[in-house]
Amino acid sequence: NEDRALVLASWLAANPDIRKVIVFVDDCEVADMVSNALQNQLGFAAVARYRANLEHLRTFEKNMGCRVLVCDATAEEGLNLQRGG
Repeated sequence: NEDRALVLASWLAANPDIRKVIVFVDDCEVADMVSNALQNQLGFAAVARYRANLEHLRTFEKNMGCRVLVCDATAEEGLNLQRGG
């Protein structure tokens, strides 16, 4: 729900010391909505939408300005999120 995404965006804006957040959403369309809502609030560069493409994961891991990775069910298997520390 978009309201929850806006609450998350407000929380992240109020807590800049929280550097990285991963949001898991089952449904692809809902993940798109969450990603768009967060990008509108935090800026496009602050949010990566994982689409079974390792480039989005690398952006999230290496770019300190990218604070949020939004994943759908495609990330449930085979995605190693432990490398980033």
